[in-house]
This record gives sequence, C-alpha cells and structure tokens, in this order.
Amino acid sequence: EIDSKFGLEGAGGWIFHLLTTQFFPLLPIGAVVSDVGGGFSAVVLHGGVPVRCPGLNGIVSIDNHINRVDRKQVTVQKQLNQRSVDDHILFNLLWADPAGPGENPAAGAG
Repeated sequence: EIDSKFGLEGAGGWIFHLLTTQFFPLLPIGAVVSDVGGGFSAVVLHGGVPVRCPGLNGIVSIDNHINRVDRKQVTVQKQLNQRSVDDHILFNLLWADPAGPGENPAAGAG
C-alpha cells in the first residue's frame, strides 16, 4: 500500500523504513487475556506457539523465554541456520500458522 501511494523512493521509502525499524518492533506480539475474576487466562499470539526450537530442550514459556526476546530485530530475513533460539521464538510468535498434528507450523502461508 505504501508503495502504491508514495512509491519506495523518497517519502514512501522513508515511511517504510520508519515503520519497519521504529514502529513495528514496538507493537505487542501477544497478550494475556483474563476474565474479570482472574479464574481464566489465555495467551493470544499474532503467530503461534514456538515449537521445535533448535538448541532448546523443553517447552517455551512466557517467563523464561518470551519476556526476554529482543523485539527490535530482523526476523524473516535470517536464514534458518543463522537463527538463535531467541530468533526462532520471535519468528514463530510473529509468523507461525496453526498446524495439525505432524504438520510444520512454520511452513504456512504467513
């Protein structure tokens, strides 16, 4: 949309750069939603729950992993073999699609 309205040269390029480097990294990647009494809580994510994180044994947790991920970093441009555990977690939180048993959630359409 930015390209069609402004072009990527000049103002369009500046707007795109500003959005991708300054604005998007500040947006939340998930939220904890609870009922009024606090008896029920659920985590709502943009993408999906990270699975099969290379170099990580066990499950990804909010306290031990998600809260410490550096949100201001490149996600989709890194090759799979160059991603750290934190890169993998952030990528999946943003881009993984729902998957059934045996399916790869990171192989979805995005």
